[in-house]
Amino acid sequence: MNPTPTYITLGMCMPDSCSGQDVTAIANGLLMSQNISLLASVTCYEKDKPLDTDAIVAIVICSIFALLVVLGTGYDVIFIQMRKDGISKSSYKHAGASTTANRRQTVDSEKVPLLSESTSVSVEDAEAIQEDERSRKTVGRETIYKPQDKASEPSQRLGIKMLVSFSAYTNGAKILDTKQAEGSLTAVHGIRFLSMTWVILGHAFSTLMTMGSNRAPFIQENVSRWTFHGILNALVSVDTFFTLSGLLVAYLAMKELKKGRGKLNWAMFYFHRFWRLTPVYMMMLMFYTCLLHYLGDGPIWPQTGVQKQQCRDNWWTNLLYINNLVNRNDMCFTWAWYLANDMQFYVLSPLILIPLFYSEILGMVVIGVFMAATLTTAGLISRLNNMTTGILYQTEGTPGPDDYGAYYMTPYCRMGPYLIGMVAGYFLYKTNCKLHLNKKAVLCGWVLAAASALAVLYGPYEAANGTPMPSDVAAFYNSAHRTVWGAAVCWVVVACATGNGGFVNKLMSWNGFVTLSRLTYCAYLTHPMVIMYQYMTHRSPFFISDVNIVYNFLGFIVITYGVSFVVSLVFEAPMMGLERALLKRERRN
Repeated sequence: MNPTPTYITLGMCMPDSCSGQDVTAIANGLLMSQNISLLASVTCYEKDKPLDTDAIVAIVICSIFALLVVLGTGYDVIFIQMRKDGISKSSYKHAGASTTANRRQTVDSEKVPLLSESTSVSVEDAEAIQEDERSRKTVGRETIYKPQDKASEPSQRLGIKMLVSFSAYTNGAKILDTKQAEGSLTAVHGIRFLSMTWVILGHAFSTLMTMGSNRAPFIQENVSRWTFHGILNALVSVDTFFTLSGLLVAYLAMKELKKGRGKLNWAMFYFHRFWRLTPVYMMMLMFYTCLLHYLGDGPIWPQTGVQKQQCRDNWWTNLLYINNLVNRNDMCFTWAWYLANDMQFYVLSPLILIPLFYSEILGMVVIGVFMAATLTTAGLISRLNNMTTGILYQTEGTPGPDDYGAYYMTPYCRMGPYLIGMVAGYFLYKTNCKLHLNKKAVLCGWVLAAASALAVLYGPYEAANGTPMPSDVAAFYNSAHRTVWGAAVCWVVVACATGNGGFVNKLMSWNGFVTLSRLTYCAYLTHPMVIMYQYMTHRSPFFISDVNIVYNFLGFIVITYGVSFVVSLVFEAPMMGLERALLKRERRN
């Protein structure tokens, strides 16, 4: 039996005048001169890569969106915003225009752009004002109105609303608006942003570990530092998002069910979620697959594209949000496993929400069944495969098959935080965010939440420092720690929402977090590409140190959120505007 050949890959930058054959000859000559029985094969990457069909199609699609943004912004600024400013400086005293005058007074009182969530002025009001202006001719001191073509009015209004949905002026103002609606869970914004920075830190470090020049010495020197385990256990940052998602779904759905006396448009419940997530998700997947590899170069830069074949074969699993279950080992856009889980939890949520609304006991029983199933499944998979509790942690015995994704990416192992979040959301709904506790009870709540979070982060500390964790203990940890983490997060939200948060509530509810929170979804989609671009365009191995990691981490945050703002402005916000325009139109009909 022939031994398996060993390959050593080395990336180097050479002068442009050197061809692949030249470098191959030089390398083999050096190996022979040192009596090293290896053969070198050199491939020179092309700097100017011709655009393939995928790239051309992607560029055309992006150009169409850019054109719509330009047209929508132009129309918005010229025909709506300037008209609005003109109206605010004028007084209308025409006897036959009382309805229009009332509308104008409403516009006068508003100091925020159209389509902002905080304004009471609707697009229909603004368009009615424009139509009244266009239909009126003034002769001397008399006002004459021209009859409008009633058949064409609705279609014109709908077309205008659809076009204005792409306005960078209006959408930018909405994204940057820091006002928070009365009664909203304001602390969620801060928690969401800080959790996203933790995700970025974890991915920045894990990516660096694949190409750092001093990986082994750095890990050996730092694994005993307690601060380092905040990075090793950054995986639970994602469970914060599962917790918040479950909490908000339960809290908002219960309020809607109460308003509708138990009735809710479930078709729209699902459609809104799909439309909210999917268009921008598919655009980023297209950019990642078709265009990203044209933007960089270097010795280790992927010349033919990142995961291009996986995305050609399996993009449909991303579209259907089943990429964490189907062809998981050949997943396209690998960090989107989270989106698949979150969508699957959302699809299942009515099975809990409906019983919970009509019978608190029945609803809690259903939640208990789901919770028992997910905890048991996660524990069994961990124990049967003798899994470790995370990166660099050790477990007694021999690990089983290396299929960590079967535990880490599957909904039946990850639903615990979502469920505990739903319980917290229901609690806030039932109490109307009012909970009176004495100081001792509040202190106990904070101490218990902090102790639970610290146990999750530092419980496996010894398993990374020479004392392997028993298999049963590791299985229990893998089963329960994500749910425990979710419970700690729930306490923070509940305490802040009910007036028991103190300075934590003031910090998490800072208005500056509102805009950053709105960009979290786009930040999640784009940050791995920002990290990848920085590390994979390096001309030399990266030296890992605390200072270098901090500088890169801060840069990743700034660039990620800058890119996310543009992505939200061009792709995400317009889709939400289109939904409002089209669905309001349908309801009127």
